[in-house]
Amino acid sequence: MKKEQKIMIGVLVGVVILAILIFFLLKGCVKEYTITFDSNGGTSVEPIKVKEKEKVPKPNDPTKEGYIFAGWYYEDELFDFETLVTKDMTLEAYWSSNGIELKTNTLSMVIGSEQKIEVTSLPDGVKKEDLVYLSSDESIVTVDKDGNLNALKAGKVTITIQTKDGKYKTTCTVTVTEEKIEVKSVSITGSSTVTVGSSIKLSVTLNPSDATNEKLTWTSSDTSIATVDENGRVKGLKAGTVTITVTTENGKTATREITVKEKSTTPSNPSTPSEPSNPTPSTPTPSDPEEDTPTPSEPTVPKKYTITFDSNGGTSVSSQTVEEGGVVKRPSDPTKTGYTFVEWQWNGKTFDFQTKIRENITLKAVWKENEPKYVITLTANVSDTGSIRDYTITSVTKDGKDFKDFITFTYNNQTRKPVHIGKVMSADFIDKGITSATIVLENGTKVTATVVIK
Repeated sequence: MKKEQKIMIGVLVGVVILAILIFFLLKGCVKEYTITFDSNGGTSVEPIKVKEKEKVPKPNDPTKEGYIFAGWYYEDELFDFETLVTKDMTLEAYWSSNGIELKTNTLSMVIGSEQKIEVTSLPDGVKKEDLVYLSSDESIVTVDKDGNLNALKAGKVTITIQTKDGKYKTTCTVTVTEEKIEVKSVSITGSSTVTVGSSIKLSVTLNPSDATNEKLTWTSSDTSIATVDENGRVKGLKAGTVTITVTTENGKTATREITVKEKSTTPSNPSTPSEPSNPTPSTPTPSDPEEDTPTPSEPTVPKKYTITFDSNGGTSVSSQTVEEGGVVKRPSDPTKTGYTFVEWQWNGKTFDFQTKIRENITLKAVWKENEPKYVITLTANVSDTGSIRDYTITSVTKDGKDFKDFITFTYNNQTRKPVHIGKVMSADFIDKGITSATIVLENGTKVTATVVIK
């Protein structure tokens, strides 16, 4: 091979090598950015690498039970996938409510009552006939195909409302408590006489017999003649007549007149001697006289039992001592922050305060957790001309404390991602006639928030 040919080949090889080096050098100089997808509680979406000034490939929509995917947002704006990438970005999934809206997502019922779940809004194309209602515990509450509820016993259940295909779903929490049955009338039974130093036990009959407000108060019209305790036991102190009154918790009364008598005694009564048959009188022999005062029998001391109240985290309640056969005096209801007192139970069942006591017992308080109160406060920003430009969120609270752990905020039929203090809302978004909003918590629960506009 000639020298000139060798030189030419060497030059060509060098040019190729140089071109390859330039290609890889240029490739290495192209920047890449990371696009992260925050699914906001939905199924995960993997991050991707995108070259500078290229478009972000749109991933498959994530899913989240009970919600509809509303799009990917960047810095509170719907992201345009035609945008050319120039930096690292995190796109956040927005979710809208599933389209099934209820008048309320919490209901309270009493045993034996009926109520209907009211559906106020449905997704496009869905009819009420397409809904299925399911109860988490039919021994507490049953529900039919139209959303009619029937409360059977005390407890709490979740009613699921969903379309037949399961695409749309929401829930309603139902709490069932015992019905309060008022006393209509009361009467007193028992003896109407008692001797000084003795006692008698009066009883009451309530109408209806299954009344629930059974707390009774006993009084005597003259405690110097006779006293009466909380169990209706009357003790005679001196001869006379008194009126004993019993009053129910709701103000119904009954009276009984009691006569207190002195203890009876039988005087000695010897027989009259017979007329003597001869001058020598015989000594009269009296019959055995009765004792001036009968010897009283040894009084029977009634057994006493201790009634202990377990307030179950509430304010303490003093124990009571009750004589055998007596009844427990209903105490004032205890209190517990964040809860409402429901009832006293014994061995897991509602305690009947007319139960006659035969043993020491412990009554346990049952509580119902109060529904938290959410409040969103908006303050109007006024222009120099006096018109409202927009509104600023000045506070979001739960039971009076700052709160921010929720996913979406729906007001005036518009949904926003989590709001924060200082965020500005347009004047068109706010309607002073609407005083509530729906917020979705991080666990997916929907609650109602009061909207205060200043």
